[in-house]
Amino acid sequence: MTSAWAPWLPANAAPPAAAQRAFEARIEGWARKWLAGAPACVVGRLARADAPRSELRKMFRFQCESVEIALPSEGMSALGALVLNVSTTAAARTIDDLKLFEVLGSECLEDLKQQLSSLLRLDKPEWRQSSTAMDGRNYRIEIGLAARALTITITLETNCFADFARATLPPAALRGPLGDGTRALARTPIAVSAALGGCDLSLADISGLSIDDVLVLDSLLLDPRPIAVGGAKLSKGTCTVVQAQQGIALKIVEPPSK
Repeated sequence: MTSAWAPWLPANAAPPAAAQRAFEARIEGWARKWLAGAPACVVGRLARADAPRSELRKMFRFQCESVEIALPSEGMSALGALVLNVSTTAAARTIDDLKLFEVLGSECLEDLKQQLSSLLRLDKPEWRQSSTAMDGRNYRIEIGLAARALTITITLETNCFADFARATLPPAALRGPLGDGTRALARTPIAVSAALGGCDLSLADISGLSIDDVLVLDSLLLDPRPIAVGGAKLSKGTCTVVQAQQGIALKIVEPPSK
């Protein structure tokens, strides 16, 4: 049974610049749509987070399988107030006003979920509210609203971060076609040889050899012999030994390339 695949990422892994820009552009587009009076800005870069900071533990959290959106306990009504570009702290605010802020904040947050789902290529994610942070070592980034009067924290599970980073990488540069290997190696020098034959001797026979002793080989001089390149016999190609003007020569009987 094989274990689930998990990408290996070093502790200081950061997204490619294109991934960071894509994330920032999507958040800025969402903010322009909903928060004309209080533009949002991405604070810092997506970075490794082994555990949530203490100030992030008491927050509303909305999670799907690989992404978490967290905001302060009063963040939903504060987000709705930013949609209207008003303050939630005015003394004249009624319960109906606060309910309206909650509704607008919820709609704004739902659109943020859709934007993240599209950006991260999530397949029909099922969002749910949770009281606990995502487990494991994840990657986190913050969105500052209204000069950071409200901060939304987005956390990506490691696999999601790796997929997002990989998807934003530019395609590999196309290389030209490889050259003809035969032509490229045509001028490479090689050593060609052929074994004349062999015979079996005992260690005592070898120790007793002396000048003018004759060893009888297991093949005739005119028998085809396998051609060797660099001392290794080729699977094809044979030759015979012939007398040439400058000494012994090899006469090809079967070419290696045939």
